[in-house]
Amino acid sequence: MYKKKQHNERKIRKTDQEGQIMRKNKWIAVVIVLFIIAGAFFFFRQPVKINPPPEPEGSMSLQTAEETPSARVDIVSTDPMSVTAEDQPFYTDPQDTITEPKKSDPPAVPKENPSGRGEEPKSSYKIIHHEAEYKIIHHEAVTIHHDAEYKIIHHEAEGHYEESVVTPAWDETIQKEKFEQHVFCNESSCNMDFTAAGMSTSQIWDHIEEHMLKGEAGGHHTEDIKTVVTETIHHDAVTERVWVTDKDAWDEKVLVKEAWDEVTPAYDEKVLVREAWDERVPG
Repeated sequence: MYKKKQHNERKIRKTDQEGQIMRKNKWIAVVIVLFIIAGAFFFFRQPVKINPPPEPEGSMSLQTAEETPSARVDIVSTDPMSVTAEDQPFYTDPQDTITEPKKSDPPAVPKENPSGRGEEPKSSYKIIHHEAEYKIIHHEAVTIHHDAEYKIIHHEAEGHYEESVVTPAWDETIQKEKFEQHVFCNESSCNMDFTAAGMSTSQIWDHIEEHMLKGEAGGHHTEDIKTVVTETIHHDAVTERVWVTDKDAWDEKVLVKEAWDEVTPAYDEKVLVREAWDERVPG
């Protein structure tokens, strides 16, 4: 097991050494490529500096307004067989417009500089600034009318409950048979109905005693007498609880917001037609 461990450690160290060698070779290759690129760049780059001859006053200069009098121009040629700076009469910026000097104009003669400081002539261009251009668009006033706003509130019907007579009260008259016990006198010649006569018990006994003193039959007996009785039955009125409407249901239109006019006043709009710009003219 110890030998296996040592073998693994040697294997790991060997792998690390190989990785370091590969990284080192990689960096060497990168440096070599950079040197080759730099050498090629400096080989094909041939900077040539040309000082343009000074121009007399009033002549048209080829310098731009942005260039200072002491500026120098570098011509970089990417073609080793291209024309040298001595073959070129002057250098111009390809981005600027080249103005050919008139044939009648005398050749530019550089001024002598007594100070000997090598000052360059000033630019013969001048800048004319043009302000931005605008146009005025007039907008008329606008009035938008908004109608009044309402909401509807519903009101239920108003009323009360009261007793209404369905059938009025009335009296009903009926006749019915009735059996009553009446007390009669036993004397056949008398046969008085003591009950119908409304006689009291003492009066009945006095009557019977008179018949007995006369030697007549005394005493009394009862009999069931059938009579027809008329009765009156009262019937109360029949009523019911009913709703009586005092005021019908109705809808109320309530104003929420009054009518109003939304007014946008007239105004002038300033619209940009052309932005401000600078014009470079000879002068």
